[in-house]
Amino acid sequence: MGTPPEVTGPRAPDALSRPLGADRHRVRLTSGGLERTAIVYLPPRTRARDPLPLLLNLHGSGSGPLEQLRLSELETTAQQHGFIVAAPQAAVPAGAGHAWNVPHVGLAQRAV
Repeated sequence: MGTPPEVTGPRAPDALSRPLGADRHRVRLTSGGLERTAIVYLPPRTRARDPLPLLLNLHGSGSGPLEQLRLSELETTAQQHGFIVAAPQAAVPAGAGHAWNVPHVGLAQRAV
């Protein structure tokens, strides 16, 4: 398995640039023409060929994926029950974190 890709660019939060640990992986993806970063938790002892359910863990406005993983504690549940957790980062900068691009909702309404 290779090294997870690094977060780059002027908006890359410091927290996402740090090492994540053995079971967390930094993944870059493009959605709606925007590059995003997601933190993916794979339970230990998972074999590459094992099909596992995927749970998306979305953070609130003004937050980010690492904080959401900490608050939700879903990694513990994923380890116990055998599923993958992906915590993507929203694309719209909002305060110290990011917000989701919700149609017909202004940024002021989304901010914490």
